[in-house]
Amino acid sequence: MSRQDKVEYRITVEYGREYVYLTLHDADGRLVKEHEESFRQPFLLDRKDALEEAVDCWHSIWQWISDTCVFPLPDPEGDESDSEEEDAT
Repeated sequence: MSRQDKVEYRITVEYGREYVYLTLHDADGRLVKEHEESFRQPFLLDRKDALEEAVDCWHSIWQWISDTCVFPLPDPEGDESDSEEEDAT
């Protein structure tokens, strides 16, 4: 991807065994007021369960973004060689 884009905001979800932390930071890394939250897990997770929960969260976020954004991004150079190869199969 040759297009450059400046990150304006960063959403972070951090999974622990006991808590999940959700934060929103600006481009300079400063926490955006009133956008920091921690959630207690219903019970202490083991590492494998924490990983599974984090992966489920990632998939949910990916789905929401793919439903609301243009996906995949169009090639800014207009290279159609890949699509021609796909059409030939």
